Amino acid sequence: MNIIDFIFRNKPWLIRKSLHDDTFGKIWYNKDENSEFNHYHGHFIFKPTNTEIDIFLFSDKDGYDPKQKLFFEKIEKGYQDIIEKSVPKIEELLQKRKRKMIIQDFKKEFTLFAISIPRIPNKNWTLSFTSEKHALGRITIHFNDMDVVSIS
Repeated sequence: MNIIDFIFRNKPWLIRKSLHDDTFGKIWYNKDENSEFNHYHGHFIFKPTNTEIDIFLFSDKDGYDPKQKLFFEKIEKGYQDIIEKSVPKIEELLQKRKRKMIIQDFKKEFTLFAISIPRIPNKNWTLSFTSEKHALGRITIHFNDMDVVSIS
């Protein structure tokens, strides 16, 4: 980490490239040592939950692909169905890990805090949640298209 990154780490608007998006608001470009993880990051209100969340759009500095935004809109429109279809799979995957957890009301027990959309939008995208009820702390659900493939 160089001195500029250290001093301005929490002030991306001063030194990082930013874009303004109608949906996500102001988003900042973050460069990683591994260019595969370069992304735009922003905070915005996610309509289905009416809460502020983070968005991570993996891309080059030129900007994210319009297909990523179209995929986000698909997630936003289908969010309730995605969650309803995911709960049994989440429980099944956690039981395989020897963590017995019954989810009674996902919306009350988990809080969405981030969505990550990769360069190829429907391949390995994620929803990340926190939970005060369950001792997991955080849970990230990995999807391939609209199917749950893993949990971390």
